Amino acid sequence: MEELASRVPGGPETNDEVRRFHVLWLAASREHPPASTTPKDAAPTFSSRQSHTAPRPEIIGRIGTLIVYRAISEMGWHFQEQVFDYGVDAHIEIVNSDHEPTGQLIAVIIKTGLPYFRNRRGQGWVLRSPRPDQLKYLLGYALPVVTVLVNPDSNKAYWVHISPSNTTSRSDGWEVTLPENQLLGPDAAEALRNIATNRER
Repeated sequence: MEELASRVPGGPETNDEVRRFHVLWLAASREHPPASTTPKDAAPTFSSRQSHTAPRPEIIGRIGTLIVYRAISEMGWHFQEQVFDYGVDAHIEIVNSDHEPTGQLIAVIIKTGLPYFRNRRGQGWVLRSPRPDQLKYLLGYALPVVTVLVNPDSNKAYWVHISPSNTTSRSDGWEVTLPENQLLGPDAAEALRNIATNRER
């Protein structure tokens, strides 16, 4: 990994870092093809902590985090990763038109990787979890929670609010659908601000 990193130019800017990890990912893919007993077309569950097809899961996860960070930064808001979590990866803070932090926070779950895009339903993608206790935890979280699904090839991120109306309980867990038209970025600011100020219970 160190040898690969030394061959790739990096920089302090987010775009440079995203590009750097992309190159690392592609290089690692060529040098270490994935080995997995998982069926080729199987999609990971909501609770999966890594992509089955990624040769370097930590790189894939880092790419997703950087893409979400960039999207939040473009909105002029604050992004803070969480070191210890039970599925929640970061908090974002709403900033008002005077560039002042408001103290209004949203918790973010980040899922990155092309396998997550295999469960297509209508105009979106389904994420499933076999853990009903996780849904109870997220719905009772002190902050409103959104899940962000990141495509590391296109650098696009899609989001959905984890709320009673958006989630479905199943006999084998629960699921949520991320709409294709809910891109994370400046156009999502108003909807996310409403979620932060008027949490649905």
